[in-house]
Amino acid sequence: MNDDSLNELMNSTPENSIILLEDIDAAFPSRDIVGEEDEEKKSKKDLRSPEGEASSGKVTLRGLLNSLDGVASTEGRLVFLTTNYVNRLDAAMTRPGRVDMKICIALPNDLQISRMFARFYPEASEADRLEFVKVIRALRKPVSMAMIQGLFMFHKHSHADVISSAPSYFDEQFFSLNSTLDE
Repeated sequence: MNDDSLNELMNSTPENSIILLEDIDAAFPSRDIVGEEDEEKKSKKDLRSPEGEASSGKVTLRGLLNSLDGVASTEGRLVFLTTNYVNRLDAAMTRPGRVDMKICIALPNDLQISRMFARFYPEASEADRLEFVKVIRALRKPVSMAMIQGLFMFHKHSHADVISSAPSYFDEQFFSLNSTLDE
C-alpha cells in the first residue's frame, strides 16, 4: 500500500462508514521524538520528493494526513485511531480539526470487571462475581479488560477455574511482559 492507494481506499468508503486504524503510533514515528541515530535517516528521507514517497510502496505521514482531511477527503464517515502511546503520535496527527475527540480507555473498575465476568459466565452467582473482582484486586497490578478476556478464553466453560487460576495466569502475563521489556 502507498499514499495513492490509501487515499483511493479512504475516498471510496461508502457514506456512514466506520474506519478503524489500529495502533497508529506504530505506523509513523513522531517527528517530535527522533533519536540522534535517526537524524541522518530523517535528513535523507526529507530529501526525497513527495512523488518518490508516494510510489515507494509505503504510506507516509503526509499521505495519511491528506487522506484524513485533505482536499480529497470525504465526509460522512467516522475514523477511529487507536494507540497505546498517545505521546508517540505526531502533533500534526492529533491537532484540533483532524482529531475531534480523544478518549482514554482506562483500566476497568470493579463494576466493569464484574459485568464482564457475568457476561462470559451468566450461570455464575453474584458471590462468584465478587470473588473474581476480589482476586483481581488482590494482584495489585494493572489488569486491563483485554488481559481479563484472555484469561476467560482459557477457561471458556468454567467460572470456577477462572477464579482459581487468575493469580497464576496474571503472574505469567506480567513475567512475560517484563521479560519482553527487558530485551
